[in-house]
Amino acid sequence: MPCLYPRLIAVVLASGMATAHAAGDVEISTPTLAAPVAPGASVAIPIHFHNIDAQPSDVGEVYFFIYDHGSTPWPVAVSGPPGCGPISSNGYSFPMVSLPAGGTLDCVLTVTRPAGSIDDAAMDVWTSVDFNNSLLRIGLGRLADIALSNELVSYSTDPDGTTHGVFRVTARNVGSTPVGEFDAMTCSHDPTFDNAIEGGCAPTISQCARGFIPFPAQGAHLPALAPGEETSCLISVRSATQVPQFGVLSLDQEPDWNVWLIGTTTGGDVYDPYEANNQTALMAPGPAGSVVVAAPTLSPFALALLGTGLLFTAAWASRSRRRTR
Repeated sequence: MPCLYPRLIAVVLASGMATAHAAGDVEISTPTLAAPVAPGASVAIPIHFHNIDAQPSDVGEVYFFIYDHGSTPWPVAVSGPPGCGPISSNGYSFPMVSLPAGGTLDCVLTVTRPAGSIDDAAMDVWTSVDFNNSLLRIGLGRLADIALSNELVSYSTDPDGTTHGVFRVTARNVGSTPVGEFDAMTCSHDPTFDNAIEGGCAPTISQCARGFIPFPAQGAHLPALAPGEETSCLISVRSATQVPQFGVLSLDQEPDWNVWLIGTTTGGDVYDPYEANNQTALMAPGPAGSVVVAAPTLSPFALALLGTGLLFTAAWASRSRRRTR
């Protein structure tokens, strides 16, 4: 939706400028970070505002933006007690009332999915009062859930310190939506991946965009998966130095980027909002031969640290049509 970007830039900049002078730390939360919704149907998403500061919050705006790969808007309505709405003429915000110290406010955003749409969407919600604490990302649509894991098969170290590891990578479709082929990859130049081994994974055919300069990704290109289905294959990795972690295979090309997959039912894009199982760390043996496979936690709010919102907007624009095939 390129035509929406200028309006989104204005909204983000307005939010960033208001945040610089805001009083009051307003957290927002919702129990509905993943909201299945069929074409033509609506879903109600409760939003809870809480001023955790010892002083009243400034008056500001609550912003929301729905991103999908189609061109038809997803209508949004807001309801609740005074202070919830009305939606501004820009269609992407409503007034944020001042909350007393410790005060709360509960509003409901009702989102309608366009009839006939085949693409999922992601909705961001934040406030101009406190962007750092308030950013939410909510998945809308059919939604997918792909879980990644790995098992260390072999590990060795050369006299010069070069380390070698062979890992069995497993991907499971633990959701209810069938998905097409996808990549599990890392954007690191080290270690070196070698998939040309017996039982090896197909190499990735996509690119990373770290720093917005594309370069080939490393990892595994994985097949389509029906609900409940899983696949596994081997990758061999080599690092020039002894490392506790060879890298993190992830469905994300970058931290805080949405995971878009291809739905094989309609051919549209499906969104995987379940970040906790979207990555798996390739670990060297730990003490007593143990293997740690838990991935490090990546904050879902890292982009908020950029302050001005310009890089946030550029990241949104760069994601368009990031479908893996």
